[in-house]
Amino acid sequence: MLDDLAGKRTGERIQVLRERKGLSRPVLAGLVGMSASWLKGIERGRRLPPRLPLLVKLAGALAVSDVAVLAGTDMDIGDVTSVTVASFARIPHGAVPAIRDAVQGKAIIAVSGGVDSTTAAVIASRALQDRLLAVYVDTGLMRKGETEDVEKTLRELGVNHKVLHAADEYFAALQGITDPEKKRHIIGNKFIELFEREAQAFGAEYLVQGTIAPDWIESGGQLRDRIKSHHNVAGLPENMKLKLVEPLRDLYKDEVRKVARELGVRVAERQPFPGPALAIRVIGEVTPERVELAREASAIVEEELEAAAKKGIISVPWQYFAALLPVQTVGVHGDLRVYGHTVAVRAVESVDGMSGTYSKVPHEILDRISIRITNELKGVNRVVYDITNKPPATIEWE
Repeated sequence: MLDDLAGKRTGERIQVLRERKGLSRPVLAGLVGMSASWLKGIERGRRLPPRLPLLVKLAGALAVSDVAVLAGTDMDIGDVTSVTVASFARIPHGAVPAIRDAVQGKAIIAVSGGVDSTTAAVIASRALQDRLLAVYVDTGLMRKGETEDVEKTLRELGVNHKVLHAADEYFAALQGITDPEKKRHIIGNKFIELFEREAQAFGAEYLVQGTIAPDWIESGGQLRDRIKSHHNVAGLPENMKLKLVEPLRDLYKDEVRKVARELGVRVAERQPFPGPALAIRVIGEVTPERVELAREASAIVEEELEAAAKKGIISVPWQYFAALLPVQTVGVHGDLRVYGHTVAVRAVESVDGMSGTYSKVPHEILDRISIRITNELKGVNRVVYDITNKPPATIEWE
């Protein structure tokens, strides 16, 4: 093993290579066959893994001279001017044979319609074809028009798929639950319960997931503090029978979008949507009636912000939605004093979801959103706009 000094020198060279070639840490890490956390450690001077030079060479991502650079030789980094590195297009193409080799049999994947799960499904579908079954679960917690749109997307992409209608099961499991971590774990367990049922019928032994780097970073583990559990990380039960395959694990959201564009996935630019869906945008107990209010309020937010973007008034925020709060406030309807629900509108600018700033949406747009929500949704009499950045807040309210 190379000594610590060599590791420190190599770490400095890795940083220069990344900056000069425009490679993010997770992408370079994936190309050399190691985890992003290992690469980050090397950049900070940690000892090198002994097989790093071999892994780099086998990856075919860098020239032989660059292998020498990464191995900690005395080659002047300034001489590395003709390095050719893989584009994001090589990630899916490289993942296809890797999945084909790793999955000896049939696999199942949960598809929500978002960019992460859809991209993972397309990659796995190209590797496994009919040996993959993509399952979309209509939980009763999805966005307006979500189920129809997902079915259309999967048909267009040629992915073998099945739709499960399980709203009753989810609402029954979530009855009386208000703690956000418990919600996530219940939803994660229900997903696995449903998938193991479908996997048994399909004969699958593997579960493909669209887990990305922020999912496992925010879910904690080892030296990381837990920010919140993600349903496809901390929500998985310990006794799960399926073997996990995670082709996007070391990528961040912006990098997944680039892969999706290379694959021709039309939802590449779609805003993020959490795995637990509207269950974590209904603060407090999840009921069909409260979910419907959150769904309709979010649809209004989406319609108004997207309409303003089409007119050139604003750019479409990175993520934008409405959350239903467990707060009733005094309002006036005609001559009557009433208590009504409160809706919070959230719009955030971000690149990868790890940090973000609230969108400076013009007041005339917020005014239209407020008027529509209070006029169109029975029982809502107050709308507030969230002006908190991440950190200290997370993007989602739960």
